[in-house]
Amino acid sequence: MFNTTGLNDLGKPFYLPSDAKKGDYVELFAEMDCLVAISACPGGSSGPQSRPLMIEIFSQSPSI
Repeated sequence: MFNTTGLNDLGKPFYLPSDAKKGDYVELFAEMDCLVAISACPGGSSGPQSRPLMIEIFSQSPSI
């Protein structure tokens, strides 16, 4: 979600450094049970420096 990617004139993929800054986030709401995975772009497309990721999962109380 925070990657800048595309295809160059030869149809090859390119990756630019992310514009994401510390504190940027995405909030998702699941309307059904789901399996979630998170990746820190292990292919090197995030640049030369590794950065930590954080994920929080909140449970909504069932309606009465």
